[in-house]
Amino acid sequence: MIAFVAWRIARPLRELTRESRRIQRFELDGNVSIGSRITEVRQLSHAIATMKSGLRDFARYVPRSLVRDIITGHIAPHAGGERRVITLLVSDISNFTQMAEQRTPEALMQQMSDYFSLMTREISARGGTIDKFMGDAVMAFWNAPRPHDNHVLCACQVALTLRRLITQRNSDWVGNNQPALPTCFGLHTGETIVGNVGSDDRLSYTALGTVVNAVFRIEQLNRVYGTEILITDAVATQCGRTLITRTVDRVVPRGASTPTLIHELMGCYDDAGDTQRLQRIDLAHSWAPAWDAYQQRDWPLAQHRFQDIALRFPDDKLAQIYVTRATRHLNDPTYQEWDGTNRRG
Repeated sequence: MIAFVAWRIARPLRELTRESRRIQRFELDGNVSIGSRITEVRQLSHAIATMKSGLRDFARYVPRSLVRDIITGHIAPHAGGERRVITLLVSDISNFTQMAEQRTPEALMQQMSDYFSLMTREISARGGTIDKFMGDAVMAFWNAPRPHDNHVLCACQVALTLRRLITQRNSDWVGNNQPALPTCFGLHTGETIVGNVGSDDRLSYTALGTVVNAVFRIEQLNRVYGTEILITDAVATQCGRTLITRTVDRVVPRGASTPTLIHELMGCYDDAGDTQRLQRIDLAHSWAPAWDAYQQRDWPLAQHRFQDIALRFPDDKLAQIYVTRATRHLNDPTYQEWDGTNRRG
């Protein structure tokens, strides 16, 4: 009888111990439902269930990886940071303000929740940390708080995947009489300060530094060049031959003082699911010699090559821009002193 009673007491306690260890590993799926006739065991089961539910809800407001590292003791929840090289992704919806003014707050909130859910799932699934939502914009980064061996390429692949998923979702939204949400992206990599910033009673895990400021300015340049995904030269250099890219410009973004070489991220060479992959490869390969002629100030050759690209790809705004530029340089000798940098004032 004593052994039977001891077993009846120990069995639910062992189950509660296993559940506590799962919570410690941040395995928060499922519910806690452990029955017992002993009041204290029932109360302990209810307390663990409440804690698990609370942590699951808390992880909706801050990055899950950050909550996991706080629980496991990898990060201390106090103000401070560390220097770390990270890759940042910033997204923004084109013409969002105008679109929002034409919708009811309820309809707008529902669609944006769907949009942010799509973004969050893909970024989190690929090891990214969502820093914040800013109106319609999203800022995320890789390689913090957990290290990521190939964070630059991963961030680029996420941007390409999000472009495809949002394009598909836009078709569904338009079919349901909802506005499309065309999204542009900017990516940059470099050393920042990553850590907890705030006051004694409220902290925010974020990244600070010139790299963060630069990625926002670069994302905004998509509207200027008619592109969807712009990356810095630091990103393009590290990705090697994996990605389909083309050089866009050497530019000093608004508010900056140092020239930055930016590229358009067009696709991935091994992405068989991209129906426009071959067309993107063709455009990138045609662009390289045209860009070389432009940089060498061979204006007649550059004009000819960009005109050829504009004829073959009539929807390419960037080609039209460079046809105009090459023609301007060709007809105006004062541009012979141009240093190759454009300033966005």
